[in-house]
Amino acid sequence: MRRNPMRRISMRRISMRRNFDSVSVLISYGHHAKRTTVTLQPRWRFALLGPTWTIPRREVVRLMIWLRLFSATIVAYLIGSIPVGYLVIRVTQGRDIRTVGSGRTGGTNALRAGGSWAGIATGAGDILKGFLAVVIARLIVGDAVANHSVAEIVGGLAVVAGHNWSVYMGFRGGAGTAPNVGACIAIWPLSALWLVPILPFGLNIVRYASLMSLIVAAIIPVSLAIRAALGYGPWLDVLYGVVTGLMVVWALRPNIKRLINGTEPRSPKVLRH
Repeated sequence: MRRNPMRRISMRRISMRRNFDSVSVLISYGHHAKRTTVTLQPRWRFALLGPTWTIPRREVVRLMIWLRLFSATIVAYLIGSIPVGYLVIRVTQGRDIRTVGSGRTGGTNALRAGGSWAGIATGAGDILKGFLAVVIARLIVGDAVANHSVAEIVGGLAVVAGHNWSVYMGFRGGAGTAPNVGACIAIWPLSALWLVPILPFGLNIVRYASLMSLIVAAIIPVSLAIRAALGYGPWLDVLYGVVTGLMVVWALRPNIKRLINGTEPRSPKVLRH
């Protein structure tokens, strides 16, 4: 008995309006495809010369939420993966930053490889990509999730992960301090008052970039915890600060060993005369 090719139906893409009143579906059957918009009822049904498929509305809504969160994660990771330090040193110095100092692509190593303005440009670019990743994650997730902190956490964690393990750099990168600062500023703009100046001034005083990164990694969750305790923000944001702090510590494991042994090299001063 010859099989009916119309029974081979696959759903390739689903998109949904923000109010979840309808879905746009691309249905392929045989060598043909058809796009149609279906108004959602308590249960969604469609049939094309074959069996009827029934999908509960809540399942479609849940699928769209996960698709938005997944998309926000991928976009934030790719933004974080942009190797700002590599690009700055390649353009200004004509060499690979990975062959200098620690081999990382962050602001401190750019400072070693190209001087103060290369370090400042790299740090500013990394802060900016952290900020943008969280903002874009909010836009992608939208109101699909009632708690907006979820989008912020997803964007923040993904951008720091992308910076530390960049897909463009063979999963190498920096320590995550600057994008962590940028993401925190997007979550709580007031934190820019102390997070932005503490990086250059603290580096000039402490003179150990790894130690300064650990200090900033501790300041961020403490700041978010104080904000939550005062009732100006959710406690869920503190989770972001703790996890990204652990990511920074993980990236700085070799530096921590050298700090303990007293063999960690000092960092150059910013805007030294």
